[in-house]
Amino acid sequence: MTEKGDFFVLSFSETNSELVTLIHANVIPPDCQPSRICQLLSIDTNNQFIAIHTTIGIIQLIYFEITGHDISFKKAFPLKVMELELMDMTFVDPVRSSSTSATLAILHQIPMKTPHIKTYEVSKQGNSFSLSALNYSMSDLSYDTNQIVRVPAPRGGFLVLSSDRIIYTNPVTNVIRKVIFTPTYFTAVAPVDSDGFRFIFGSSSGEFFILLI
Repeated sequence: MTEKGDFFVLSFSETNSELVTLIHANVIPPDCQPSRICQLLSIDTNNQFIAIHTTIGIIQLIYFEITGHDISFKKAFPLKVMELELMDMTFVDPVRSSSTSATLAILHQIPMKTPHIKTYEVSKQGNSFSLSALNYSMSDLSYDTNQIVRVPAPRGGFLVLSSDRIIYTNPVTNVIRKVIFTPTYFTAVAPVDSDGFRFIFGSSSGEFFILLI
């Protein structure tokens, strides 16, 4: 997704050894106010939803289906949210076991207050979608909290990042763990293993750190 809201899905053609554009669209509605903070995109853990945030108060949801090597994209559905200043969002392992639902964690800023995290359940019912608030949230986070990162199954849950601490939490097991360190600005983070037990962090000073969960 580009800064101007142009959304692309690319695929690599092994036959022609080239990138192929599967879908292209502009996802900023002309009658809505663009987000003042950033543009966000996340794909759910079951590869059926793409959530996009480009405008204040709206999350656009694209439903898609994968059949073999073919991907079919459906219409984008705008879903309203009460949170106006979204800082980050990520799909996490579903709180409820369902083939037609997903759990979305949102990091948002409330004016004059510390950042908060709220979780929603995205559900598909026929040809329509709904966004329902779950009873799991986090408040009173550090003022410089700026990122949430999904932790793959079987560990599950997500990481909450700020300059001097990393919080691990899981809405399913209701567990919270925290590690505090010397203030560091992380510029990159990625899982080392597919099971979510180790993460690698890169800092602005060129250092690398490993987190064991």
